[in-house]
Amino acid sequence: MMKSTKHLLSALALMMAMVFSASTADAQNLSSLEGKARGALNNCLAPYNGNQIYEVEFAVAVVDCFTAPCPVQYIVTVFVGPNCQPDDVICPAFPSFIVGQVEFDGNGQIVGVTSICD
Repeated sequence: MMKSTKHLLSALALMMAMVFSASTADAQNLSSLEGKARGALNNCLAPYNGNQIYEVEFAVAVVDCFTAPCPVQYIVTVFVGPNCQPDDVICPAFPSFIVGQVEFDGNGQIVGVTSICD
């Protein structure tokens, strides 16, 4: 009985390690896509970078394709909005807006860029 419990716990620990390493790889991949999107939209983001009033945010969407091959696997949407902190008494009253979108293939290569600067 003790041996089977040990094997079960070992298998469970191995599965948890595999899930953790997969989620870490996904997080690193998404961070890399955000960096590439920032670079692709650099000219559009220039007025907002380093500005205390604005905050640049990213939303990464994974595209599910029902047919193979799928030319676009990820779409990164880049937003700019007010930089409000929890302790701010007054927050600028303007909405967030989309600066652009960058499309990536499954290998993380850019396949399309759309921006308000075009």
